[in-house]
Amino acid sequence: MKRTLITAIPPDEVREISLKSGAEVKVEVREGKPIHGMPRWEIVVEGKDEEVRRFMLSLMKSRAGG
Repeated sequence: MKRTLITAIPPDEVREISLKSGAEVKVEVREGKPIHGMPRWEIVVEGKDEEVRRFMLSLMKSRAGG
């Protein structure tokens, strides 16, 4: 499975979340176009379906304060 998302989360934080999630995924960070002067990053996550879901859940929880 391959998921792509655009986010303002800094690349270092995305990599840290990936490690803490324990998901076996490949995370690639590309620079995206700024929106209203704020930097944006294109994050490409590849791995088995369940592993990508685990990473995405961890990402959502970490950014929502859960």
